[in-house]
Amino acid sequence: MDKREYVTIIEEAVLNGDVAEIAAIIKKKSSLSAGTKDILAALSGGIESARNKLHEGVISIPEFLLSIDAFKEGMSRVKSGVAGGVPVFIGVVEGDVHDLGKNIVAAVLSASGYAVTDMGKDVTRDHVRRYIDGRKKAVVALSSMMSTSFGAMKEIISWLGETAPGIKTMVGGASLDLKIAKSMGADGYAESAVTAPEEMKRICKAFKYNENKY
Repeated sequence: MDKREYVTIIEEAVLNGDVAEIAAIIKKKSSLSAGTKDILAALSGGIESARNKLHEGVISIPEFLLSIDAFKEGMSRVKSGVAGGVPVFIGVVEGDVHDLGKNIVAAVLSASGYAVTDMGKDVTRDHVRRYIDGRKKAVVALSSMMSTSFGAMKEIISWLGETAPGIKTMVGGASLDLKIAKSMGADGYAESAVTAPEEMKRICKAFKYNENKY
């Protein structure tokens, strides 16, 4: 079995909600060329396919929940050890309640070794303040699927920059791109759950090296 076939099997196992297959196939990683990033990409690809099929009416909600179980099983078996001890607080900003993408990113970051706290959805500046109160360093990860919530996201980022310079920010979501993230003053941008751990690692290095630019 080559890497491409291995990745395809993982994607299909997630899509089919096959928890046992996920557990069995990931055990074979050590004998293949596939790395943690390949597995994360396959798991994320599988759950994204399941989400699309749910929206299209191809699969039912119970079937989608089985895909979520398979995804979680895979994530629980991935350990990349890239965390640097910096706490991560993740949430969907005020005005947006679409949290599936946020949940996937949170699971990927947790599997990568980060201490992730889920702030939930419809998160305001006051929510963030309560979570980070008293902390000298942390990363606040903000998600938005809708451009109508950009104002709330920018407000949180600006407020953190003015009142808590030790807190870094990472943003992501379907409505965002790198240019928009920069314009908001975010410290980082993750295009997808696959790229989130690498971007989080880069942001966390800023605490040590003071590198806070893209």
